[in-house]
Amino acid sequence: MAQEPETQTIFMSGYPDEIITRHGILEKETNFINKPFTKDELLSKVQEVIEKLEK
Repeated sequence: MAQEPETQTIFMSGYPDEIITRHGILEKETNFINKPFTKDELLSKVQEVIEKLEK
């Protein structure tokens, strides 16, 4: 990642994002999606991340 700092990552977990952020595993601004997710939910998350990059 250091070679491509603008590269974005979407983290996924079966644990709710509130638990993960509360325990300090990920920061609140981290791109995150809960499992299980549908194709549409994943597509929506990817679009959200792309839109953040365009701002």
